[in-house]
Amino acid sequence: MLSHTHLSTPNHPGNRGAALTVAPRTPQMIKTPVPRMRSTAHHHRRLFTPQTAPRDDLDRFIPSRRRMNMDLCRRKLNSASKSCESSSVACADPTSAARSTKLAYEKHLLSTLCNVSTSNLDDELQLKSLLKYGSVSPSTTSNRRPIVAADPFAMDFLRPSPTLTAEKVIVNAARVIHSRPEVVLDAPDIVNDYYTHPLSWSKDNLLAVALGSSVYVMNESTRAVHEIAGAGITSVDENETSNYVRSVKWCTMDGMTHLLAVGTSSGFVRVYDTISNKEVVHTSLTSARSPVRALCWNDSRNWLTAGCANSEIVNLDLRSRSVTGMTVPGSAPSSGVLSVCNLAWNAEGTCLASGRNDNTVHLWDRSMTNNAGPRLMLESHTAAVKGLAWCPYRSDMLATGGGTADGCIKLWSAISGNMLKSVSTNSQVSSLIWGRHHQELYSSHGFSTSSPSNVVVAWSYPKMEPIQSLSTHKGRILTMDMSPDGCKLASMGSDEMLCIWKVDASPIRSRHGASGICVSPSFGSRFVIR
Repeated sequence: MLSHTHLSTPNHPGNRGAALTVAPRTPQMIKTPVPRMRSTAHHHRRLFTPQTAPRDDLDRFIPSRRRMNMDLCRRKLNSASKSCESSSVACADPTSAARSTKLAYEKHLLSTLCNVSTSNLDDELQLKSLLKYGSVSPSTTSNRRPIVAADPFAMDFLRPSPTLTAEKVIVNAARVIHSRPEVVLDAPDIVNDYYTHPLSWSKDNLLAVALGSSVYVMNESTRAVHEIAGAGITSVDENETSNYVRSVKWCTMDGMTHLLAVGTSSGFVRVYDTISNKEVVHTSLTSARSPVRALCWNDSRNWLTAGCANSEIVNLDLRSRSVTGMTVPGSAPSSGVLSVCNLAWNAEGTCLASGRNDNTVHLWDRSMTNNAGPRLMLESHTAAVKGLAWCPYRSDMLATGGGTADGCIKLWSAISGNMLKSVSTNSQVSSLIWGRHHQELYSSHGFSTSSPSNVVVAWSYPKMEPIQSLSTHKGRILTMDMSPDGCKLASMGSDEMLCIWKVDASPIRSRHGASGICVSPSFGSRFVIR
């Protein structure tokens, strides 16, 4: 018995894709209809390939992922089970007069941060619709989120602009380094000791100069001078004539910049309030009353740190007046007693660098005690290390300078302890200071073997090439410091001269605000909240 088969017509639109059918009387010959599946290879290729032009044949029932705001969709899904916890505005009293203002503000803030229109947000600060349909416009074909405005409050019309302004410093002046000092002052009775720090420049533009047993405070703007007589002599040794001030350091903590710390050769530390002309701290930090050779402040801990001639490092808490010490054991060098030459906390106040006359630099963590010891020891110098300066352009880098037998400036990684750069100056390095407006390092020098001595040298960073030498001092330079605006440099030498150099032009200031902080003109190409 023959069966009759009916073939579908390929060109007929209604029969496209139909299978062959067989008469019911021959069930063994019946073929099961198999639907034809569209190949998915084309779609995977289109998913990972940027679309060059909008398509008009997209299915209106399939949402477009690239038209949806995934951040707000995720926020809506996560808060779907929460009744009133997702939004403080939605839970507010409907009769409150401030509810509408607060709702409008939060809508504009959320729309700015998440790059979505306020018309798409409801009163619960949620998306009105999760899904978006239709073709993708050419401007949003990229998988990356569009770049939002640099200022997150650019669309905020509820907040007045004066409260958002801050002081902004724009540095675009021409580079100026004068070869001659702007001001030269006499500094009689200065102690010619390499291990002293008799100069400090405060944030209030006041210069503190230690001369013998007295300290002189000069207002650099008005040239008015005030003397703190007998700062180096205490009641215990008031009959001694050999006592003098070895170190001075202005406080750098906000609201306390009028405090001046003084370290004496008799082992006492005194802190003066220069506004009321009163002594607020008077203490001997060590039982042996070892001479105080270096002072520095830790702003984050309210500490005054002192380094002594017997290698002890002591922290004085100004709030509780408690004292904690870090004694560094070790053998004394052949030249004399083991001693601390200089101290420097990093900007965060988490790491303390101490230069010593055993030719090493110790790095201490803030939480370390006597038993823990230093975290790292930097051993490459061949003379006492007095020059110390943390780099403001790279927070983990420390610059160090050695004495006459070494004459080198070295750059170190404070994390690994590796030496990054070494430059020979052929002269004694007494102090180091980084530039404020240019990537430069300033070094002051004393005795020299071949190069000019008693000079201040400006070095370019990171090449560490000399830019200019400033030579006026007739004796070795003992120390130097920089003005709070970063435009002037003060150097003090054994020739009883105090020189003030102009190393940069005054920066242009605009948009003065009440906060007085320096902000960047923009947040970069993409605004990110961390």
